[in-house]
Amino acid sequence: MNRAPGVFAILISALAVACTGSPTTPSTTATATLSSLALSQATVSGSTTVTGTLNLSSAAPSGGATITLASNSSVATVPASVTIAAGSTTASFAVTTTATAASVTITATYSGASQTATLNVTVTAVAALQALTLTSNVTAGGTPLQGTIALTAAAPAGGLSIALTSSSAFASVAPAITVPAGQTSVTFNIDTSAPPSSSANVTITASYGGVVQRATFTIGTVALWLGGTAPVVGGTMIAGMLTLPSPAPDGGAAVALTSNTPNVSVPAVVVVPAGATSQTFTITTLDAPPNMTATITATYAGETESETLTVWAHPIVTAFSCSPSTVSGGATLQCSGTLSNAAPGGWTLGLATDNSAASVPGTLAVGPGATAFQFAVTTTAVSASTTVTVQIADAPTGLVVWRELVTINP
Repeated sequence: MNRAPGVFAILISALAVACTGSPTTPSTTATATLSSLALSQATVSGSTTVTGTLNLSSAAPSGGATITLASNSSVATVPASVTIAAGSTTASFAVTTTATAASVTITATYSGASQTATLNVTVTAVAALQALTLTSNVTAGGTPLQGTIALTAAAPAGGLSIALTSSSAFASVAPAITVPAGQTSVTFNIDTSAPPSSSANVTITASYGGVVQRATFTIGTVALWLGGTAPVVGGTMIAGMLTLPSPAPDGGAAVALTSNTPNVSVPAVVVVPAGATSQTFTITTLDAPPNMTATITATYAGETESETLTVWAHPIVTAFSCSPSTVSGGATLQCSGTLSNAAPGGWTLGLATDNSAASVPGTLAVGPGATAFQFAVTTTAVSASTTVTVQIADAPTGLVVWRELVTINP
C-alpha cells in the first residue's frame, strides 16, 4: 500500500514524541533554617523580663522545629528549647533577668546553625542615707552650725525627704530636709542657743528608709573627743582632741584636763595654738583589772566638757610554749600558757597561725579564775622545712599578746 509522503512524515514525528516525551521539572520543598534571633529590648533593668523572638527562613516541617536556647550567664535565663509549630515561621520565649549588672549573650541553635543576641542588664542604684556630717563638733551658744546629708545615689524624681531630730532644746533643726532630684547631698542649718549650764552635748539624727545616721557636737567653749565610742585595751595609748568654736587667741588657749582614775592619764594642760581651733593630746591607759569606764574632763573659759572612755583590762601571758617545738608534718603539737592573774569574768583568746601547714582553734575560752590554758596545733605534710608562727590575741580587740615559732619538717 502506498502512503503519501506527508502522511509518513507526520507518523514519524508522532512516534518520536511518544517515545521521548516532553522534559519535566521535579517538585522540591525548601529546608527551613534559623534566620534570626531578636530581643524586645537590648538594655533592661535587672529583675525584668524580655521577650525573645525566633524566625525561620521558611515554614517549619511536620512535627515542628525545635530550637535549642542557651545563655552565657545566670543573670539572664532562657528555656532550654522552643518549638516552632509545623507550618509556622516564628515563635517567642521569655528571658528572665536578675538584679545584677551584666552583658549576656543569648544563643539559639537549629540544624547546626546558630544565631545570637546580646542583652545588657543594668542595675538602677536606689538612693539611701549614707552619712550625716557637721561643719564643726563645737559651737558657742547662739552660733549656728551646718549639717550635710549624703546619699548613696542621686535622689529620684521629686527628691528624697530625710527626717531630722535634735536631742537638745538648745539646738533646733527642721523636721525634714529634701535632697533635690538628681542630687546626692544637701545642707541644712542647726540653730543653737546658750544652755544655762556651762555646756550641752547635742545629737542630730537623720533617718530615711530604716537607715539612721547620727552626728554630735557641743554647745560651749570647748569640745572633747576621745577617739570614738569603742573600748580600748588597757596598756595602750590613744589620741584625744580638743576643739574650740573659734580660733585660739594670741598666746594660745590653755585647756585643763583631768581623769577620775589613775588607770587613765591625760596631760594636765593642753594648749590650742594661737589661731588654731583644735589640738590633739595623748591618753595613756593601764592594764589593771577589772574593766572600767573613766571620765575625762576638759575645762576652758570657766566651762567644762566631760566624756567617758571604757578600758578593757586583761591578764598578761607570762609564759607560753609548744611541745615539741619541731615536728614532722602530720603530727600534733600541744601548746600551753600561763597567765599573770585570773580574769574575773574569764578571757577569750583569739588563736591563729601564719601558714596553712599548721591549724589551731579560732578561739579559746579561759574560764573565770583560771590562770593556765592549753590547745593543740595540727600540722600537715610539707615538702620542705617550714617555720610557722602561732599567735595569741585578745579576741574582743585583736590585740596580739604572744607569738611563738614552731618548725614542721617533711
